Amino acid sequence: MSPEEVRRFLFELVPRSRMAPTGKSNALGKVEIHWKSNLGESGHLQTTPIEQVRVAEKQDLELVVDHVQNTVQLDTPFDVTFTIHNRTDQEVKLAVFLQVDHMYPLCFNGATLFHVGTCRAWGSLPLSL
Repeated sequence: MSPEEVRRFLFELVPRSRMAPTGKSNALGKVEIHWKSNLGESGHLQTTPIEQVRVAEKQDLELVVDHVQNTVQLDTPFDVTFTIHNRTDQEVKLAVFLQVDHMYPLCFNGATLFHVGTCRAWGSLPLSL
């Protein structure tokens, strides 16, 4: 390399396994570069610790609340609208099962198991309760 020449390198760190990190630190380590010039002079460069960035993994199905009223009168029915997003490359047949014994203080009036329909690959399906 010439004295004024610059080279840039990009590295991708890939974990060997999907094991959760142990300890409280999420540092992956440091990058150290050592070199010698034509005249035998050595150089050294070290980065600050490289932190692991956690990226939330997308689930196969995602349920998004589209609309719910800000306030609801006690003992008065209200509607909630959702959109179900299929994040897979396959059609999915969807059904909803409401566990009414786990919904306190809400009360659901109607069937607790019903079929929503088929959501195409990479598609979305509206749902109202």
